[in-house]
Amino acid sequence: MTSKIHDVVQNVLVAAVSAISAVSTTSASASPIPASTPVPAITVSPVLVPAPLAVVPQVNVTYHVPVADAMGPFYWVTHGRCIGIFSTWQQTSSHVTGMSRASFSKVRSVAEGIQLMEEAIDRGETEVLM
Repeated sequence: MTSKIHDVVQNVLVAAVSAISAVSTTSASASPIPASTPVPAITVSPVLVPAPLAVVPQVNVTYHVPVADAMGPFYWVTHGRCIGIFSTWQQTSSHVTGMSRASFSKVRSVAEGIQLMEEAIDRGETEVLM
């Protein structure tokens, strides 16, 4: 989204500079203006460009992790009623079934799920859905 805003602002600025250049070129190619004729001042207002959106890491995110001796298959849930790593589809489905925007995926191990979950938290890509 930030790059789209940047592109729009850049296109507007390029168009404005082109228009000013066209007016200057047209004025320069027309008959010369006598020195006694006042030249109107052109005021250019600065364009405020919004600062890029920063991804702020989420703080104190709590998520579910299965017990050490849990058997798989394992699923990690980043958007659901509860987020975390779950063993078995039966445990996972209650947190994602019927939820709009639920996000989950199968992982090979709890360790892989924890790594993926920590990365998602750092990117701000987890959400408990209500």
